[in-house]
Amino acid sequence: MALLWLLLVTLPELAIAAVVAVGTAGVATGSLTLGTVVASVTVLTYLIWPVATLGWLLAEASNSAAAGARYWEVRDLVPSIVDPPHPRALPDPVRGEVELRGVRFAHPVDDGGPAPEVLRGVDLLVRPGETLALVGATGSGKTTLTALVARLQDVTAGSVTIDGVDVRDLRLADLRTAVATAFEDPVLISASVRENVALGSPRLPDEAVREALRVASADGFVAGLPWGLDTRIGEQGMSLSGGQRQRLALARAVVGHPPVLVLDDPLSALDVHTEAEVEAALRRVLGGVTALVVAHRPSTVQLADRVAVLADGRILAVGTHQHLLATEPAYRALLASPDERSQVQA
Repeated sequence: MALLWLLLVTLPELAIAAVVAVGTAGVATGSLTLGTVVASVTVLTYLIWPVATLGWLLAEASNSAAAGARYWEVRDLVPSIVDPPHPRALPDPVRGEVELRGVRFAHPVDDGGPAPEVLRGVDLLVRPGETLALVGATGSGKTTLTALVARLQDVTAGSVTIDGVDVRDLRLADLRTAVATAFEDPVLISASVRENVALGSPRLPDEAVREALRVASADGFVAGLPWGLDTRIGEQGMSLSGGQRQRLALARAVVGHPPVLVLDDPLSALDVHTEAEVEAALRRVLGGVTALVVAHRPSTVQLADRVAVLADGRILAVGTHQHLLATEPAYRALLASPDERSQVQA
């Protein structure tokens, strides 16, 4: 683009300079009249911006063609995760018991060769109404495991069940009504607060949106926005702070009152004051639902009833926070500060 604009601006100016130089020489020798030179410069001056605009449009056309090709490339993808041919129904009401039995998972590879397994035989039970924190080092498979509950990925082997029903036997709409997910990096769109919280449920009444904001402790800052629920927050919520984006993501997750809640590191990248606000919101959110929470901070772990330690794609230990601190050196090392971690490893 820089080169294009350089050419579009420089070449017409050089052309004018050349016309003036040649015209001056022609007038001096008598081969051209002054009127011809003035007319030539005038016409060239009028043509500068149309020519520049034409060049700009050609560049934008190239960008548009590339964007269009990419758009249809995505639209033409055949979904690999679809509704089963004979779907089953969850019991009514949904208790929210989540169980993973012998779960294995490997990301597909393009060359068809063997793919390294991320999860290698995970067995885990989250009881109804229980909050289970999932702790592990980077790359241990925590985020992959949480994606399997809402069937954002399908297991390679084993099964994930909710109230005894395999998630692969459920309609996707039913499954994702029962399981709500809040990602580590909140996905927000350039729309109003109302539209971001009620994403996927456009007919949701304002009172339900406000209730979700209250549960997520987001009603205070939303009320202070220029147009309240109608305030547009910009692409990825860039007009909001990190804590505000996290709380909006929590509000979106709880607005439908799901019986199962999956939270991928909800306190990531927050300062101390914001962490306290979001933590208070989490305590309110986690009451009465089955929750699987990926945790890196001790403050997040302490919100859980039990903790599962994931290492090398397997569950290393399950227990309360205090029990694991007393019995599992690997767990202590994961939650320790850098100085404490080096002492634990030593």
